[in-house]
Amino acid sequence: MVKEVIKQALADKKLEDLEVAKPVGSVTPELTKEKVEEVIPLLKEVEKNNGYLAIAQKKGLLKSQVEEIHRAMLSKIAELRPAPVEGVELK
Repeated sequence: MVKEVIKQALADKKLEDLEVAKPVGSVTPELTKEKVEEVIPLLKEVEKNNGYLAIAQKKGLLKSQVEEIHRAMLSKIAELRPAPVEGVELK
């Protein structure tokens, strides 16, 4: 029932009815080392800083750029964190 209502509502829609049109000449913000370094402290506590979108808006970046920085940051953390030694319990 719900799926049918949704299908009916979308049936006569065009692409421009469903997507936000990008302004002509919109440019992806440049991702510089300085911007990445500004974002890193905010990504340490993503939720406290109101998520990726808020961080992106604060630093003049796209949400996807901030997400990419965070993924790389998490990979670097995993790389730097020593692997646990089997049979040894740390206290």
